[in-house]
Amino acid sequence: MSVFHYQGLSAANGKITRGILDAQSERDARRILREKGVFTTQLYRAHQTVEKHRTINQYWLGFRGRQTVPVREQIIFTRQMATLLNAGFSVVDALTGVEEQIRPEESMRGVVMKLRSGIREGESLSEVLSHFPGIFNHVYVSLVGAGEQGGALGSVLEKLAVVMETQERTKTRMTGIMIYPALLVVVGIAISYFLMTVIVPQVAGVFEDRQQALPWITRVLLLLSHFLREWGLAIVMIVLVTVLFAGTWMQSPRGRRHLEKLVLATPLLGPFMVQVMTMRFSEVAGLLIRGGVPIVKCLRVTSETVGMIVFKERIVRASLSVEQGESLAEALSAMRMLPQLALRMIQTGEKSGNLEMMLERVRLYYQEEVDRTSDRLMQLLEPVVILVMGSVIGVIVVAVLLPIFEMNSFF
Repeated sequence: MSVFHYQGLSAANGKITRGILDAQSERDARRILREKGVFTTQLYRAHQTVEKHRTINQYWLGFRGRQTVPVREQIIFTRQMATLLNAGFSVVDALTGVEEQIRPEESMRGVVMKLRSGIREGESLSEVLSHFPGIFNHVYVSLVGAGEQGGALGSVLEKLAVVMETQERTKTRMTGIMIYPALLVVVGIAISYFLMTVIVPQVAGVFEDRQQALPWITRVLLLLSHFLREWGLAIVMIVLVTVLFAGTWMQSPRGRRHLEKLVLATPLLGPFMVQVMTMRFSEVAGLLIRGGVPIVKCLRVTSETVGMIVFKERIVRASLSVEQGESLAEALSAMRMLPQLALRMIQTGEKSGNLEMMLERVRLYYQEEVDRTSDRLMQLLEPVVILVMGSVIGVIVVAVLLPIFEMNSFF
């Protein structure tokens, strides 16, 4: 059974229709489409479609070497699979049911069809999921494997969907913290540049005609205005090149490591990122341990999901210490990464034999801390940015108006 992508004209309404179907061969696929009343204009196997009919997004994904789908589609797929499996469906039937709910244009439809084909060929769900590393990460595959072994795949997927939704909500919240201040900075810079290159030169002509002695702040402003008009384009190009090189450097492991250390050393942002990493660590580790994943593998899988190289390296070192016989709390304490409260709760969970429950409590506590801290950062960042940009614009306005006031007092 192969997966085919098709495009054709519908006999019912004459409109172009596109989609995906399973068929033994291209001839069989054309027969199925004729029975559906579709006059085929294009028909390709799944791998040929990827090569011949790429969208702009698919070109970018191909350049990166990984296929991916939007996170929201992944969450919906996971939750639908959990619902159907908990209702007693087999994995193949659940995948068929999920596929029927996905619109043809959505990226996840083709992936689900390939997953179903892999299951029919004898692979387990975790094995076929591992063929899509750009969509299903180590945590996802490990949890599905543990759920298959423990006979609780539906409940594992349900918990995984909740974790994915929480992570996406946290990511969206953190992005929202930065968007509004960044927009204010961009608008403030644009207004300042307009004043300096358009308004100030016009006012400067009036002062030159009057041959009036100008205040020092106005003279400095005129010099800056002249400099921006002469070298503004060059400055913009230098800034763009610098940002490009800095972005490329920060994507390298060495650059990311230096950037992360700088972020962690920042007074307000550093503690906030520690809270986020603690929440993410306890969330993923607790889910893996609850799913029956061994603690050493749990740590190594969790290290791939925390998102910061500094934390990843320390978690890997902690997994080596646990492998050599140390307790989890001792290994994590030697990392000097997690807050003392989280370490004590983990230590208590180990001693009482309820580590997964204690990790869940750690997650809940630091989820609330992250929400509160992000709200405080937003409340603090907005007025600071407004104050700074308002001060810059205010200085420009004062420097322009001051000689005008002196001129009026002279007359």
